[in-house]
Amino acid sequence: MKTVPHERFSSTIVLTPATVSAFARAAGDDNPLHHDPDHAAGTRYGRLVASGPQTTAHLMALTASHFSQRGAMVGLEFWFRFRRPVFANETIRLEWLVVSVRPNSRLGGDVINMSVSASSMVKGETLIDTAMTLNAMHPDVLIVRHPESGAVQLLSEKLDCAVINAGDGSHEHPTQALLDALTIRRRKGRLGGLTVAICGDVLHSRVARSNIALLNIMGARVRVVAPRTLLPAEIERLGVEVFHDMAAGLADVDIVMMLRLQSERMYGAFVPSTREYFHFFGLD
Repeated sequence: MKTVPHERFSSTIVLTPATVSAFARAAGDDNPLHHDPDHAAGTRYGRLVASGPQTTAHLMALTASHFSQRGAMVGLEFWFRFRRPVFANETIRLEWLVVSVRPNSRLGGDVINMSVSASSMVKGETLIDTAMTLNAMHPDVLIVRHPESGAVQLLSEKLDCAVINAGDGSHEHPTQALLDALTIRRRKGRLGGLTVAICGDVLHSRVARSNIALLNIMGARVRVVAPRTLLPAEIERLGVEVFHDMAAGLADVDIVMMLRLQSERMYGAFVPSTREYFHFFGLD
């Protein structure tokens, strides 16, 4: 069934007391108004109240379920304003208006983009709340880029689907490392036996960490070239050779990988100046 512009749809869902309580417990919601019927009965509300994240999760799940049956890729923008509490045993009705329709993606998957800057996280929703909302949409794969190290690992423990790390803080960026490995193999025909020099701000680079792990697994010899202030402590334990001089570090290498200064992750002075840094560690 095709979706056409200006179509209108509607769907409903009943929030049962069991559903409201189960969601609150799974989300770690300690507010008894959301999970304790006896407590809720003694309040001015008189019954369980569904939290904002739960109501939002159900609305997004309704949307995903409806449009996935139509083979549609959906771009969503939500503005929710709750004029009163949503109670257990109430029926939520959701209506959609299709603004525009574009052809399916090349691989046929349904894609929903979610920006943190436009999500409820900027209004105080936690990462766990977001995970519960996403889980209610029943995705097959979640691709995450997050500014905090460890966020992807946390989401993978809370979601039922596969989670792909597209970069978390200064921790790892395995998808970029895979692309780098593919580029090297296309150029050189192999990875094993090559000598690769990773130069620059290794300390703050998630790309460097993932590349070091992947290249070692594939049998490459890895060097890191950087000033001491831009190298993690005991980095030799990752299976790399350490150089503090560009000429020595680049001698007889097959691949040079340059890293920029990760100024957005720096808290303090790690180099005297960018001019001096480039003089000693720039590639020109």
